[in-house]
Amino acid sequence: RVIADREEKVRYGALQLSHRAAIDKGRVVFTSGLRHDMIDLEVDDRRPGATLPRVHDDSGQITYHLGVNYQALPSRLLLFATGSTAHEPSTRVDARTGRIQDNEVTRGYEAGLKARFPKQLIDLSLAGFSLYNEHISRRNPLYDDPIFDANQTQPQLVAAGEETFRGAKFEGRWRTTPRLTLSGRAAYARAITTASPDLPQEVGRRITRLPPYTASLSASYGFPAGFWQGLSLSTRWSYISSFTATYEDAQRQRLDYPGYGLVSASASRTFKRGVYAHNIGISVRNLLDYDLLQRQHRLGAGREFGASYRLMY
Repeated sequence: RVIADREEKVRYGALQLSHRAAIDKGRVVFTSGLRHDMIDLEVDDRRPGATLPRVHDDSGQITYHLGVNYQALPSRLLLFATGSTAHEPSTRVDARTGRIQDNEVTRGYEAGLKARFPKQLIDLSLAGFSLYNEHISRRNPLYDDPIFDANQTQPQLVAAGEETFRGAKFEGRWRTTPRLTLSGRAAYARAITTASPDLPQEVGRRITRLPPYTASLSASYGFPAGFWQGLSLSTRWSYISSFTATYEDAQRQRLDYPGYGLVSASASRTFKRGVYAHNIGISVRNLLDYDLLQRQHRLGAGREFGASYRLMY
């Protein structure tokens, strides 16, 4: 039995236009851009009895971005806002119509601030965002329906899925001493399925396998001049909140996973020999050997060791 025997040829092209303008001696900066992406696809399906042995189609998508930065306090406080669109080029071909599915499109808006405190050597950033994903390819629930597709005219796929993401993120960095740096990051995203013709039970629910909360804390220390010069040590703690892997349906039960945190550590040393600089590093991931197999059903995710070497000249 031949399950798949096909060859795909995809060609991409793009035209891009961008503009940047500064006023008030550079305190206010406006940016804008326009982009046109083009896709050309050829598919040769060599399976015996293939409905469409050869398919040729093309599509295009126009996206844009607009942004503004304002230095409320020069070199201390920056306010920003952006609005943009993007797309995921689609190469998925409908088995019945032979047409490429519509490109998945994203509209996004973000606003926030970046602050710097030179005396305390602290950098902070805070932003809120709202994203909308549209034209997501989904299976047509009417395809091969004995009543609604009796004359075999329904397309196999429909670009009708939609998702909404809203949230905020925070990042901070504090250089406590010339050698020690602390940094942290936290993010929240409320991701909801707003349209799904083939999985209506997921509409209004959180998107599966997407944790709403994530956070991390890290510290790094670089040794001063002396015997240990060039040696740096770092450690990091990462947290992922609980999430839903699958929702209940006719074939599966609902599956939820708990939140967890992982600790990692690394060390590296750089030294020079003539015109060459050598860097040797070692790292340990999942330092505390958190049991991801038992609690998250993840294979091969135990304590992991790594080593690296780089030569620079």
